[in-house]
Amino acid sequence: MCPGMPRLDGLMKDINDMAESGARYTEMPHVIEVVLPMLCNYLSYWWERGPENQPASSGSICCTTVTSEHLSLILGNILKILNNNLGIDEASWMKRIAVYVQPIISKARADLLKSHFLPTLEKLKKKTVKVVAEEELLKADSKGDTQEAELLILDEFAVLCRDLYAFYPMLIRYVDNNRSRWLKEPDSDSNELFRMVAEIFILWCKSHNFKREEQNFVVQNEINNLSFLTGDNKTKMSKVRFFLAYFFSSP
Repeated sequence: MCPGMPRLDGLMKDINDMAESGARYTEMPHVIEVVLPMLCNYLSYWWERGPENQPASSGSICCTTVTSEHLSLILGNILKILNNNLGIDEASWMKRIAVYVQPIISKARADLLKSHFLPTLEKLKKKTVKVVAEEELLKADSKGDTQEAELLILDEFAVLCRDLYAFYPMLIRYVDNNRSRWLKEPDSDSNELFRMVAEIFILWCKSHNFKREEQNFVVQNEINNLSFLTGDNKTKMSKVRFFLAYFFSSP
């Protein structure tokens, strides 16, 4: 093997360090643009050839030690990085991160729901409640010039839409793996997940500016409505509204 080839544990440490330190993209851009997409594809490929997919009776020697534990660690750290950067104005890389992560989501553990998915969704819900409340206050204010305040709220909705589209495509694949079990055997965590998604969707439906900025985001980024539901990896992201319709349908 080439002596200059980076080791897997070293690359995973780079991602973990960024997640735990709360570092911004500008401090470690190579982790987001190079290490992260490379590892997601690498680990997905070798997981299929790893010990968890080798029949015990085959007698063949496994050529890799990659397991679902590796994929879960990477996905967990990616969700931490996403959580750390929610609401940041300049973070165009968040439009791409969901595409990078798709190969590993279906192979991750179910216990990431409580530790990683719910905290991120809770943060997004609180931000949605805050911005919609500001919008309602502005509507009620009939005094003075509100144009500048309206523009600020539109900017907040634009960032919120970007954050939702960074997170929801990850969530849809994760839900796809666990939804049937959650519906048949509900627990407090899955119920909380459904509740928060519903609350965000209700606020989206009520807000004209939220819907408009979401549509602008879709058009500007050429988002395909069915991309993640049909497994078409050539497209970028699925629409929030279509995801929600899928989420609340029966298995």
